Amino acid sequence: MRTIKLILLALLIYLNGCIQINMPPVDDYIAILISLAGFKKSNPTQSSTPASDSVPPTISYSGSPYVLTLNLPVNSVIPTITGTITSCTSAPTLPAGLTLNNTTCAISGTPTAVQSATNYVISASNSAGSAPVTISITINEPPPSALAYSGSPYTMTISVAITAITPTVTGTVTNCVSSPTLPAGLSLNMTTCAISGMPTTLQAATSYTITASNAGGNTTATISITVNPPRFTVTYIGNSNTGGTVPTDSNSYLQGDTVTVKSNSGILNRTPPAQTAEAFKFGEWNTAANGSGTTYMAGTGTFTMGSSNVTLYAKWIPYVLGDTGPAGGLIFYDSGSFHSDGNGNWRYLEAATADLGSVSMKSAQTLTAGTGTAIGTGKANTTLLIASGISPAATLCVNHNGGGYTDWFFPSIIEMWEMYNNLYVTGRSSFTADVTYWSSSENTASYAWYVHFTNANQAVWFKTSSSGIRAARAF
Repeated sequence: MRTIKLILLALLIYLNGCIQINMPPVDDYIAILISLAGFKKSNPTQSSTPASDSVPPTISYSGSPYVLTLNLPVNSVIPTITGTITSCTSAPTLPAGLTLNNTTCAISGTPTAVQSATNYVISASNSAGSAPVTISITINEPPPSALAYSGSPYTMTISVAITAITPTVTGTVTNCVSSPTLPAGLSLNMTTCAISGMPTTLQAATSYTITASNAGGNTTATISITVNPPRFTVTYIGNSNTGGTVPTDSNSYLQGDTVTVKSNSGILNRTPPAQTAEAFKFGEWNTAANGSGTTYMAGTGTFTMGSSNVTLYAKWIPYVLGDTGPAGGLIFYDSGSFHSDGNGNWRYLEAATADLGSVSMKSAQTLTAGTGTAIGTGKANTTLLIASGISPAATLCVNHNGGGYTDWFFPSIIEMWEMYNNLYVTGRSSFTADVTYWSSSENTASYAWYVHFTNANQAVWFKTSSSGIRAARAF
């Protein structure tokens, strides 16, 4: 039908041109022709482009999957879009702390919770429809940092458990590894990177790189570990000493080393409890407290170090005449048992190693009642003479502090005689030749007893005369 109309229109145009009949302008015929053909005439002022919301938008995100860091702001993730967007949504809702712009679909914010990879469908919409796109978001802990071990290099001993070595590190650690693997017997905690255990193999100094990590990254620290063979110590025990100083050995020894035992440089001594029949001097070192073990001479004894630490105990033995006493004096008398008398509770007497001077027994010829002559009376005599206030000899003795002791006294005549017999005669101590020594034993108001070491006799003489003085003490 449309074709017939076009033919008729063409005929009219032809007749108009040929016979000049009164017809509409050609433009009108063209309009009619276009109308009959089913077309519309264009309006020069109207765009031919369809309206922007007449078609659905398109959207795409470059960079997915996205790996974000907890509490670290995100650089805005801006998608590529065609068309107009009137709304933008996410299913499921974006992670806490992130926001989705409603008109640009840009993602921004700071994530506040850790999560594994999760898919999100972002839908951009307008009145013509919507365009979905799927992205993936992972949120990790911040990587750990500043891993540090104080104390490296570490020196360990084979078969000896170590105190756990715990490092400092910033952040959360989910895995910890060592390269190379730690020495046999040691373990590395997976979340604290602490090193513990007991090394079971020897090794020279070796470096180890410890890596602490989580999903966000890692941090490293390098340490050095040496595992040495066992070393053993020697400990000295005073074994009930009451004076002196126990030696110490700061060395450590390998199995098979030769050890020289310490001397009694601290002058260990032992005074037994009161009213017991024992008094002892240091004799040697022994591996048993009761003296039944192996004995080693102090200062010269040696032994081969075994596979364990060694403890040596002071072995106490009785003093013999001429021995050095606790105060550094020389033993000149042994009563044979511990007893109590005017000298106190004692068994032995020791003499000072040198004269205290040459003074009078008394500065006036008076008699102090009660002074005795026997063994065990010297200390009581001294107390009486000091009370008199006129005995220079007694004063010298009580003021003596040899060996740090302050219990020295002025010996009686028989105590001085024992000193003569057991020290002077035997050559165990030096005394001034051809000299007399006062005793604390008085005879009369004018005379007191003395010992003449050269002439080997006891006699009396004017107590106001000067003679040698040698102090004694009991223990």
